[in-house]
Amino acid sequence: MTPKRQSKNGTSIIELCFALLLAIPVFLTVFDFAMFAIGSQFNDKACREAARLAASGDPNSAAARASSVILEANDRKMGIIADLRLISVENTASAADIKSAQLNGGSFNGTVTVTTAVTVKSILVHWFSPGQYDLTFQCKQSFPYTYVFPDSIQNKE
Repeated sequence: MTPKRQSKNGTSIIELCFALLLAIPVFLTVFDFAMFAIGSQFNDKACREAARLAASGDPNSAAARASSVILEANDRKMGIIADLRLISVENTASAADIKSAQLNGGSFNGTVTVTTAVTVKSILVHWFSPGQYDLTFQCKQSFPYTYVFPDSIQNKE
């Protein structure tokens, strides 16, 4: 080989090494942000479904219905999602309104608000925040109740 050709090959290898030193962190950053977006969307979808299902039945068992949705979503979770959990189920309907609707039948006014949180594993977070290897995202969704208690007079006959 001629010295000129060896110089070109050496230069190409050095350029490739520097390009990889820049490209790999950029790729990892883009990958991490994509995983955060996917995890956040997963949490949003599970929270919306839990709130919808909690609002579609008896308000006394709303938390149980929301919890079942979260348990089912945990079975479908991807590897980047460490934990999906139900934080709270809040009801705006008063206990007196619910009791009255149970006794007399009919609808009642109120909303159910479900709060969930998801923990997403990260590749880069611990470089910028030592000791932290994941991020947690929360979501809160509200739906109005669509449940109508059966008329107790018809049930007695």
